[in-house]
Amino acid sequence: MLSWLQNNPSLDTEKPELVTIGGMKGKQFDAVASHIPQEYFSGGYHACGCIGEPGLPLFQVRSGYGAGFGEERTYDLYKDYKVRFIVLDDVKGKTVTISVLAPAVNFNEFWHMKAQEVLKTVEWNPKTVDSKATCVCT
Repeated sequence: MLSWLQNNPSLDTEKPELVTIGGMKGKQFDAVASHIPQEYFSGGYHACGCIGEPGLPLFQVRSGYGAGFGEERTYDLYKDYKVRFIVLDDVKGKTVTISVLAPAVNFNEFWHMKAQEVLKTVEWNPKTVDSKATCVCT
């Protein structure tokens, strides 16, 4: 997953850094959409609806909360948004990808005031680790 995201021609990515989440080691890096195809703006693609504008589709995720729990949909990266991907390669034998998404203009504030606090609470339960990502849009 790390290599695929780092080499995606539609993403501008930063160099990965080592990270530990819930005792598991991995790498994290920031990315922004460098190119959203024009057909996505002209109605050729329907974004996930988190912010109601076309986005760059990256991969399928399974909803982890609410009425649509367990439903698959596309994880999109939007213009003017930044995502920090955290890729952990061996969580009970699975690759786990965590994404933290926020408007680029206040990403650092969101990361320091909210996201890091949530990530500090992560614990890995071998009965619930799944190979599919979970996307939570807030």
